[in-house]
Formats: sequence, structure tokens, C-alpha cells
Amino acid sequence: MSVSSMKGFFVKKFLLAIAILTNLSCACAQDTFNTSTNVLSIPAVTIGQTLYSNVQLRLDSFAVVDAGSSNPVPKPCTASNFTAAKVNAIDIGMTLTQVKEIIGCDNYEVYASQLGYSNQIYSWSYRSYVPQYTSSVILVFFDAEGQGVTPLQGTTVIKMSSGF
Repeated sequence: MSVSSMKGFFVKKFLLAIAILTNLSCACAQDTFNTSTNVLSIPAVTIGQTLYSNVQLRLDSFAVVDAGSSNPVPKPCTASNFTAAKVNAIDIGMTLTQVKEIIGCDNYEVYASQLGYSNQIYSWSYRSYVPQYTSSVILVFFDAEGQGVTPLQGTTVIKMSSGF
């Protein structure tokens, strides 16, 4: 195996590891509360040893125990955000805002500089457990300042995707 093909092999392994780690750390499911019906919808909840999916609770009376922070609610990714057309529309020089508009949901940043690369890597991921486990991820490589899409250091790769 030549040095350049070995480098390509290790870059692919590195990117696969980033995709897996990013996807595993993602909190993608989101609970919702309909104020007109007082119904709380929860994608999945574990009670004891049993996992319940698509749980809906009508809350006629309740007390708020903790309201958490007042940060804006992120736009979670859904299966519809992960298409080849969206990935193909991402190009060199695009800003993070432009990439977010194409994909249509919020992202997570991965700091590649801690792993020996000068690029910043942003990822979008989605997991579903119903009816079976599925997982999708998009990785996009930006320059060190996160200003524009640029190839991963030492490669021509600007984006990667899996699961769709």
C-alpha cells in the first residue's frame, strides 16, 4: 500500500470515528407540549426495564418542578433533513449559515484541532428507534476559524455522510 493510499485509508477511518462519536452523543429526540390539548408527547421513555415509544400524556393538572434554562429551542434534525441532494448542494466557500439553511436543522460542532487537524468539523445527526434503530449523519469541514467550507487538512474531502 502506498503512503498516499495509507493516508487516505486513515483519513476515512478517522472520519468514520468522528461520525460515530458525534452521532452517539447527539440528543436528537425532542419532547413537545401542545398547549391547546394539554398533551405532552415523548418520543421514547424508559420505565424500569421497559422502553415505551411515542408516549402521549394528557396533563390536566401539573406543577412545574424545574424550568431549566431560557436558551432558544434548537431546531432538531429529522429524517427528511438527510438527503443526497442536500449533501450535494454543499460546496467550498459556503458559510455555516448557508449550510444550515440547506440541511434545515441545527448542528453540533466537533473541534478537530484537538485531534491534530486545523479544520473545524460541524456535524448534523438524527437517530430513530421506531420502528427500528436508524442513524444518519452529515459532517462538513470548515477552515480553522469556521468561516467557510474547506477541504479537511491534507485531503480534498469537504463533507461526508452516512445512513441515507
